[in-house]
Amino acid sequence: MGQARYSMASYTYYQLIQNRAMGYSSASSIVIFIVLSIFAIGYMRSLGVKSDEH
Repeated sequence: MGQARYSMASYTYYQLIQNRAMGYSSASSIVIFIVLSIFAIGYMRSLGVKSDEH
């Protein structure tokens, strides 16, 4: 059979629930968080969103 392909969220779920590999699951969750944070910051900067700091 062919090799299974997972999204990052599916991989995280598979590692935690099926394999009970909490370390791999935690590491992939951190990677997802970092990637989404970078995307969100870039998106806000491209829209010109300003913070409330004076």
